Amino acid sequence: MNEGPHALDIGASTNVAFLEQEEWLLLMFIAVSELGSLGSRTLRKRAAELRTMVTQEWARMQIHKEREWRRQKRTQAECKRTGAAYEMKGWLARLLSRKNIEVVMDEMLKRAVGAAKPIMTDLWDAPVFRELRTEDGKRFVDAPPGESRLILGLSIDGFNPFQNKEAKQDVTVSGIYVYCLNLPPHLRYRPENMYLVGVIP
Repeated sequence: MNEGPHALDIGASTNVAFLEQEEWLLLMFIAVSELGSLGSRTLRKRAAELRTMVTQEWARMQIHKEREWRRQKRTQAECKRTGAAYEMKGWLARLLSRKNIEVVMDEMLKRAVGAAKPIMTDLWDAPVFRELRTEDGKRFVDAPPGESRLILGLSIDGFNPFQNKEAKQDVTVSGIYVYCLNLPPHLRYRPENMYLVGVIP
C-alpha cells in the first residue's frame, strides 16, 4: 500500500484523505478479485472489468502520489532553507525540544496548581484556567508525572506591509498566529516561539 520510494508521511494530516483513498482502492481490488472467483460467467466478466478499472485508477493514483511526494519534499526543503514552519506539530516539536524549555513551562503551570493569588498578574491566575476540567472531571492542569499540559492561544494582528510609506492608501495585512501560553510573558510572544498559521492579504 503506502510503500516504496514515494511513500507519503502517514503522520501528516494533509495526506490522510489521499491515503484513505489508496486503502479503499486496495480493499476494492481484493473484494472484486474474490468476487471474480464466484458466481456465473457474466458475474466473473463484470468482476474482471471492475478489476481493470480499479487497477487503472490505482496506476493514476501512484502518478499523483509521486507528484505529491515531490511537492512535499520541495516544500520541506524550502521550509528548512527559510526556517518557516510547515506543520504545526513540527513547530511544537521543535519548541519542546529546546533545552530546559519544559522546565520553564512547568514553572508557569505551577501558578495554576498552587493557591489562587488575590491579584491576577497573568492569565494563569484566572479561574477559567485553574478550574478547566477534562472529560473525567479532573482539572486540566493536574497532569500526571511525565505528562505536559499545554494551552495555546490564537491571535490576529494587522499591519501595513508598506510601513506607512503609501500616501492616501489604507493597506492592511493580517497575520494569524498561535502561541504557547505555558511560556512566561517575556518569551510567549517572541517571533521564534510563535507559529504563523496564515496571512490574510
